Amino acid sequence: MIKRKKDGCVSIFVIGCILLNLIGKLFAQYFQLPLWLDSLGTALSAYALGPVCGAIVGVSVNVIYGLLYSGMYMIYGVISALLGVIIGICAKKGYLDYLFGVLSVSFFLTILSIAAGTTLNYIFFGGTISNVWGDGIREYLSQSGWNPLLSHIIGEFYMEFADKVVTLFVLYVIVQLG
Repeated sequence: MIKRKKDGCVSIFVIGCILLNLIGKLFAQYFQLPLWLDSLGTALSAYALGPVCGAIVGVSVNVIYGLLYSGMYMIYGVISALLGVIIGICAKKGYLDYLFGVLSVSFFLTILSIAAGTTLNYIFFGGTISNVWGDGIREYLSQSGWNPLLSHIIGEFYMEFADKVVTLFVLYVIVQLG
């Protein structure tokens, strides 16, 4: 009986994390924020339940979003899964228990997201970032004579860095308060 109760609580937590990711993504999209806001649930589940659960939560939001809007967006589940795994591993090693670790992991996740996101954007979306802020920077730099790939990387950095810092800082605050 106790195990069932615990399993039920874990299930509700995981569903809540998936909804948090989806609501964050839709909120950022609706208000055209320079953030994705689709990883806090992934980070929470990876921190609390480990890397595998973090990966599952991360992929789930991309599948749901893909079903609602366009199946092409499901491919970004690869990035979300990597984030969940890395956050889960870093949490187990204690890197997210202090601010310097949080910022260091944020930067590492930013670099990973830029590399994977830029590649996927070129393969599936002709190089667009799919956010008005990131695409605006990419277009401005391209029109100013910058190399198109470098313009894309900088536009992607603009989106990813703020998103990863905000996500892991909010996780840090939640953990410190909890």
